[in-house]
Amino acid sequence: MTLNATTTFVRGATTLTLPIPMPGYTPAHTRAQAIGETADGTVYVYDKTVTHRTLTIAWELSTAQKDAWLTFFDSVIEGCLNTFTYTDHLGVAHADCRLRDPEPRLEKLPSNRFRLTLELHTTTDPD
Repeated sequence: MTLNATTTFVRGATTLTLPIPMPGYTPAHTRAQAIGETADGTVYVYDKTVTHRTLTIAWELSTAQKDAWLTFFDSVIEGCLNTFTYTDHLGVAHADCRLRDPEPRLEKLPSNRFRLTLELHTTTDPD
């Protein structure tokens, strides 16, 4: 298996290239269900028959990379509005991704660097 030196986000004719993510990521596979309890203690579950797959990933970015991400976020995917294809550093393309949070988490690091953490909704289970 060949590792790529970059990851990409693609929507239409626009491609954003970022470095490979920081080590480690958090995959999640969650069934969409509402669980409650009636006044007499009976438990009920409303099952939406939908499975959510999410991937939480972090990158360390330069100022220029951070600015490119924010432009892509504001002007191309428009926050959580539009889907995109995310190709990871293993070359796996995750189509129809969407951000799960309209506020990207940016943390200022030393030496004018930034940590960007995203939670992506995917249609495939990340490995």
